[in-house]
Amino acid sequence: MIDVLPRLLAALLALCCAAMPWDVGAQQGERDTTPSPVAPGGPTRLPEPLRDLRIPPAPVLSPDQALRSLRTAPGFRVELVAAEPLVVDPVAVAWDAHGRLYAVEMRGFMPNIEGEGEDEPVGRVVVLEDTDADGRMDRSRVALDGLVLPRAVAAVEGGLLVGEPPNLWFCQDADDDGVCERKRRVGEYGDPAGNLEHIDNGLMWALDGWIYNAKSSLRYRFRDGELQVQPTAFRGQWGISQDDRGRLYTNNNSQFLAVDLYPSEFLQRHPLTRPARGLAIGLTVDLTPSEPVFPVRVNPGVTRGYRPGELRDDGRLARATAVSGVAVLRGDQYGPEYAGDVFVPEPGGNVVAQFRPRPAGIGLRVEHRLYPDPDWGEREFLASTDERFRPVNAAVGPDGALYVIDMYRGIVQHGFFISDYLRAQIEARGLDEPVGLGRIYRVVREDAPIRRAAPRLDRASTRQRVEALSHPAGWWRDTAQRLLVETSDPASLPLLRELAAHSPLGRVHALWTLRDLGGVDDATLLRALDDPDPEVRIAALRTGEERLAGPGRAALREAYLACARDPDAGVRLHAMFTLAAASDESSVRAAMLALLHRESFGEAEGSEAHFRQALISGSAGRETLWLDDLGRDPDWRRESADGAALVSELARAAFVRLGETEDPAAGISGLLDYIAEQPGNEESLWRKRAMLEGIVRVARAGGYEPVKLAGVHPLFDGGESSDPALRASLRAARQAVTWPGDERPAGPVAMSEAQLARMRAAEALYPVCGACHGPEGRGLPALAPALVGSPWVNDSDGWLIRIVLQGIEGPIEVAGERWDMAMPGHAADPALDDEALAGLLTLLRRSWGQKGAPVEPERVAEVRAATAGRRRPWTVGELLKEPVDHRLDAFVGRYQMDVMPVVMRVRREADRLLVSSMGQGEGPLDPDGDDGYRPRSDPLGTRFEFQQDERGKVTGLLIRMETGQRVLLRKVE
Repeated sequence: MIDVLPRLLAALLALCCAAMPWDVGAQQGERDTTPSPVAPGGPTRLPEPLRDLRIPPAPVLSPDQALRSLRTAPGFRVELVAAEPLVVDPVAVAWDAHGRLYAVEMRGFMPNIEGEGEDEPVGRVVVLEDTDADGRMDRSRVALDGLVLPRAVAAVEGGLLVGEPPNLWFCQDADDDGVCERKRRVGEYGDPAGNLEHIDNGLMWALDGWIYNAKSSLRYRFRDGELQVQPTAFRGQWGISQDDRGRLYTNNNSQFLAVDLYPSEFLQRHPLTRPARGLAIGLTVDLTPSEPVFPVRVNPGVTRGYRPGELRDDGRLARATAVSGVAVLRGDQYGPEYAGDVFVPEPGGNVVAQFRPRPAGIGLRVEHRLYPDPDWGEREFLASTDERFRPVNAAVGPDGALYVIDMYRGIVQHGFFISDYLRAQIEARGLDEPVGLGRIYRVVREDAPIRRAAPRLDRASTRQRVEALSHPAGWWRDTAQRLLVETSDPASLPLLRELAAHSPLGRVHALWTLRDLGGVDDATLLRALDDPDPEVRIAALRTGEERLAGPGRAALREAYLACARDPDAGVRLHAMFTLAAASDESSVRAAMLALLHRESFGEAEGSEAHFRQALISGSAGRETLWLDDLGRDPDWRRESADGAALVSELARAAFVRLGETEDPAAGISGLLDYIAEQPGNEESLWRKRAMLEGIVRVARAGGYEPVKLAGVHPLFDGGESSDPALRASLRAARQAVTWPGDERPAGPVAMSEAQLARMRAAEALYPVCGACHGPEGRGLPALAPALVGSPWVNDSDGWLIRIVLQGIEGPIEVAGERWDMAMPGHAADPALDDEALAGLLTLLRRSWGQKGAPVEPERVAEVRAATAGRRRPWTVGELLKEPVDHRLDAFVGRYQMDVMPVVMRVRREADRLLVSSMGQGEGPLDPDGDDGYRPRSDPLGTRFEFQQDERGKVTGLLIRMETGQRVLLRKVE
């Protein structure tokens, strides 16, 4: 073999390193190694075009003066509901069955510009009442006090649930006077060690009977004084709402509006589609990408006002930066044309925006509703000329009107995020004082009546509550449903089943109430599945799932299958979600494949990925059954992009699920056996390639750890296929597994006991990171990018430490996605000393299958000292100029073959490697999994693998060729 190797290697080098147009400087350009000066502080002035901007003073206005500063849409007026001293620093509200309004007072929030004293137990929940029914609250009582930064409240049987991290309190009101006599901790609620703007909030009672939160991956039920907890998708930042279908709406500071197009619980059924994995579609869908904001005053007092483009040329806020709260209008006071509109406060711009969602296939599109303004041309639905108007939340009341929660203060940005620039703005206009104010407003349509009297559903009979399920206002329907479930009166069941004569909304609520009472029967479901309203049919599909699984349900199953042919796309999709999970019968699977084929190859475009995901979500344990059916189905037999995508996803799903079992090696071996046994004919070849591609996608995910088999699998040791594409797929899928004696790199270098101890201690710190980057480090849509596989985490100690200490602001690209947000620095956090920060950064690099190098406390101390004077976040350009140690530097050097005079040189340019040899030119190496690289534009499938010793030191370069030949070069410098 010795005489063959030189010729193979020569051919390889000529191919990989020939002087050809590789576009070497196309990615990052030449790296400037000149150290950038450490800024002694952040900018404190507006950008150059706005230096002469006239900024008016910000005096404190009385409630009546503040009311006059508000401009709203034509045909509407704003009413003052309550103000200080009746309510102070309100952040959330809820109404009980009496119609009493409870307001959460976050009195401890930013009492001064330093945030000192925030941990004082001065927070309260107050109950507000309008005793003379004139629309303005005239009575305020303390329902609960002694709280530290409370943030959520919900009315439940016998009292209130109150969220005060880390506590979820049940506040019992035994005499029904609205005041808490006794509080009892019933569960955990958020982590108080996290940043104040990134902790659980909401406590919204939803159509499906569960209580949901923003900034949380848990949902609750409160039954008979006990709390039930289930996992759900992590969503939102501050505020949560629902529409009449029960779709959940959230947002974050830089995003007006996001929606879950369907229940995330469907996707919890399979490990691949589980929301925490970060691969699911249809959840937290951004409905307002890059949507501008339209205030009626200049807005210099925002954190990043110093950045060009943050403010318009006229000084108004250009884009969302402090979005807080969301309310879907499910009331009747505004009229049917406003039904389903969504109202979103933006306190940085002193506005409340209005969006009108409309169906668009499976999804939604929204119209940003703007109104003429005599001074500025256009404005939002509600806008103020008062800088201290801080709408931080919104809700729709029993009267069907929109309520706006105004914290009324100068500082609305938490101290954690206050830049030097914003500090200067606060001090210039005295925005840090006074504190202890607050207002609640109601926006009313002027030409329509409004209910002023308290609803008093607490006194309603069971029949009256059932009738209230058809009320035009969502609060009435929701509250009646909650009360019917909490009281569990058997007399309600026949009344609920008779609700067919009422409105479609009433029928929807009746179905969900029956579900929670255990009263759903086949007759009711069959009638609802044939209802003329698609929303009723969707509710029937969801509420009847458990009955579908029982014996003797042929008629019900046929009705479900009929919904798979429904003219409404939403009904068809919900049928797919339900039936795919009940697909033990081949006839059901055949119907689902027919549905997916129609969605994939029909005239409607863009829905097939949702239907494919629905099928995958219900395939757990039956993936190969689906694959067998695909092979027999004449509609799917011919190769197509959609067919390959489905086969690939099923194989991927099986691999992921089997990898989480007690014996992953046995399960994965069985799957590989299944793939190996596929027929070798041309008709089956594309399916085999697609299955392997599904495995490749698992292996190439950031942080993947290969499954260790008992030995080499025949699929990878059975000779070469005559099909080049299949050979390439086999080589790529090989990365997913390993076995004893495997010659590939063995994985991460072992850590010392001290490194392990630091990493374990840091597990308590990660929830602060996970609030934005997700519990499994895979990022959260529209909020923060993934940590898994990120070069900013793994490639350089210097980059990572700087980012955590001083923060980073966009634009920044991670995994091909552009992010233009700001992450604050943590240098001042006393919990993150050098030892703790080193442990946390090591945890980021070694969690979720990642194999990065540990970070040492000495390295943290070195970077901390070098950047001690810097207070503003880094930019990508600045980080790239820093002379840092880079992960790829370990591979840089000269590599030589012992038996022949062959030398290769590897160097780093920015964040990539380039290879050259013996005057043959230079070309880039592209990453190929966690432990390999491939020369760009290489049709031979050559793979470069750097060899490391037990200490992680690079000792050589192994070059693998598709022929099975290998060349080993020793690192000589």
